Amino acid sequence: TPLTPHLAAAGAHFGPVNGWERAQYYAAPGDPPDAPGFGWTPAEAAVAREVAAVSTRAGIMEVGGFTRLAVRGEGGIAWLDGLLAGRVPKRVGRVGLAYYLTGQGNVAGEVTVARLDERTVWLGAAAAAHAHDLDWFTRQLPADGSVALDDLTESHLALVLAGPRARE
Repeated sequence: TPLTPHLAAAGAHFGPVNGWERAQYYAAPGDPPDAPGFGWTPAEAAVAREVAAVSTRAGIMEVGGFTRLAVRGEGGIAWLDGLLAGRVPKRVGRVGLAYYLTGQGNVAGEVTVARLDERTVWLGAAAAAHAHDLDWFTRQLPADGSVALDDLTESHLALVLAGPRARE
C-alpha cells in the first residue's frame, strides 16, 4: 500500500495474511531478527511492547486486507438499513458491525459500517470476500439511481486506532 515505505522506515517486519502483505510487528534497534518457529520467536519482545502500548495508551494499525466500499446518495442510508441485520450508525463518526442476509434470512456476509457524513457510509469486509461483497451489494442497488456504490479497495486505506487513550 502507499504506507508500506513509511511502515518499513518505522521498523515494520512484513508477512502474508490471507494473501495480503501486512506489517506483522515493529522491531526496535538491536532487536534480534525473527525466525519461524512453533513456539515463541525472537519477535516476542517487539510484540509485547506493542501489546503494552495499545493496552495502556493507543496504537494505530493499517488494515490493508480489507474490502472498502463507499455507499453514497440521498437514499443510501435507508437502502442499507433495509439490507442489513443491524442499523447504520446514526451519528457521524460512529462505526458498527452488521450482517447482510439472503432472501431466506441466512447470513450472506458481514461488514463493518462506518458513518462518514449524512449521506456517506463506508463498508469494510474481509478481502477474501471482495468479489462476493461487491457483486452482492451491486445487485441490490435501486434502479432509480438514488444510491451510488464505489469500490475504494485499491484507492483508499483503512486504519484502526485503538487503546484507552485513542480519543486523545
